[in-house]
Amino acid sequence: MRMEEALKSQGVEILKGEKVLAFEGKGRVEKVVLSSGEIEADLILVFIGFLPNSKLAVDCGIETERGFIKTDSFLRTSSDNVLAAGNCILHKSAVDGEFTPGMVASVSARDGRIAGMNVLGPRIEDRGIVPAGITEVGGIFYGFSGYTEEILSRKKFEFEEISVSSTDGYPRAIGAKEVDLKLYFLKNGRLVGAEVVGETKIVSSLVDLLSKLIESGENAERIAGMNTVAFPPVTPPPLLQPIQEGALKFLRSS
Repeated sequence: MRMEEALKSQGVEILKGEKVLAFEGKGRVEKVVLSSGEIEADLILVFIGFLPNSKLAVDCGIETERGFIKTDSFLRTSSDNVLAAGNCILHKSAVDGEFTPGMVASVSARDGRIAGMNVLGPRIEDRGIVPAGITEVGGIFYGFSGYTEEILSRKKFEFEEISVSSTDGYPRAIGAKEVDLKLYFLKNGRLVGAEVVGETKIVSSLVDLLSKLIESGENAERIAGMNTVAFPPVTPPPLLQPIQEGALKFLRSS
């Protein structure tokens, strides 16, 4: 809701539950026809997802699924001596092992490193990806890592949501900005997802750290017992602190 409020504060009108029926205009777009009426427009941005360009692989007889190239844990395809990487392949989720597209630049760059090493050596096994992302609207940063509440509910996971409010500074630091986290733990304590919101770029660093914890399969008990280096005169505030606070809250409630 904070993102919606930020957009509205900048004059953006948000229409929910609408169905787009048509774009109309003479020589250029002039309006959008919705199920509830019409809206004048001179520019339309459409985001309906992406499709991989795997025609070359298909023409070569390489196995695909849903249009994506299938690979093993070393990014090898069904064809001998052919590896695939990037937006054209299915990626294994490090959360539950399900294969899914991973069409973002950071994942493609990681794929390139793994594929390159598996050609030149030493070999690197792909342990799976952790879905993650970050954006900024109206000076507020929004990030997620792993599975969100919506995805966990859709997949029918039994999980517990833990909310933590923290800052981007040491406790009682002057000028520190608030950061809010929602951490999602399975009933066995494993951390599988998180959402982070705050008016500070530390949100990005938190998302990165959370991704590493989720990828490693860390649970609340291990996270709560981890150690970090912290010396206020020379080090930034420990990123792990609010995550550990959430882990402790989970352990106390379970």
